[in-house]
Amino acid sequence: MLRSGAFRPRLRALLAALPTRAVAEAELQAFLAPELDSWTRNPQLATKVLRALGAAQHVDAAVRVLRLMRTSSVHSNVVHYNATIGCAAASGQWRVALDVFGEMAEHQVDRDTVTYNSSMNACVRGRQLYSAMLLFDEMAADRVGKDKISYSTAISVCEKTRNWALVLSLLDSMSDQSVQKDTITFNSSISACEKAEQWQLGILLVEKMSQDGAWKDTITYNAVMSCCEKGGRWLLALNVYSTMSREGIQKNTITYSSAISACEKGMQWQAGLALFSEMPSEQVSMDTIVYNATISACEKCGRWEEAMSVF
Repeated sequence: MLRSGAFRPRLRALLAALPTRAVAEAELQAFLAPELDSWTRNPQLATKVLRALGAAQHVDAAVRVLRLMRTSSVHSNVVHYNATIGCAAASGQWRVALDVFGEMAEHQVDRDTVTYNSSMNACVRGRQLYSAMLLFDEMAADRVGKDKISYSTAISVCEKTRNWALVLSLLDSMSDQSVQKDTITFNSSISACEKAEQWQLGILLVEKMSQDGAWKDTITYNAVMSCCEKGGRWLLALNVYSTMSREGIQKNTITYSSAISACEKGMQWQAGLALFSEMPSEQVSMDTIVYNATISACEKCGRWEEAMSVF
């Protein structure tokens, strides 16, 4: 946590003002000038300022501070660059993040795993998915190690682009590199399989979670049920639903909409209606998808009275 006591009064006043107004470059320079000597002796002070700017989402100011450090011959290291890139990523400014990323090579500052992870995150937030994967691939050429965050970000890109084949390759690479896979990693992987309608792989990944000792949560089971629903495997979807009940996993609206949709596609109106009827006692809200799937399940089997009872 940033402590205001770590700053001189003038600088503390500037940081306090940042959340409510933009700061002109001349004003920023005037406030920072007395601090630069102390930053040379203690680079952590500059890091705290950059992170404070990031917390206030003043990306332009953070970039100007970083560049002022260079023009004032204040040593800027990878931590300073990472703080600035992280600030840009949090604000969704992917172009700024990549500009700062590029400046590191220009000023001979070695990039590390955090640099790449933050830059990839900025690209994903800005929907620059191709750029995010280019950064992921560049890590090997730059001899920078990939960690769980690196892989999870790449897998989230695969989820958005429905590239299930690359997901499997990334999971294998994590095993080869002894990078631990967690619930988020697997959930994104299963979701990629679901979106690509690869239900068999979704089931296999859930089994892999058990082998790896990864915790399965509501998102996990919802994604698997959606896999089964899109694959027309209503019985498997209901088995997954039953597993949630046995293991005490909390169900939500998506859980029921996926299970009922699977019943609807499998012409299992009774099972769909039973699930629908269970929702009030489980204190789960019903949405349009739940209503439509339940009505459609009854309608397809000619159960008009039951369909009308849903209203």
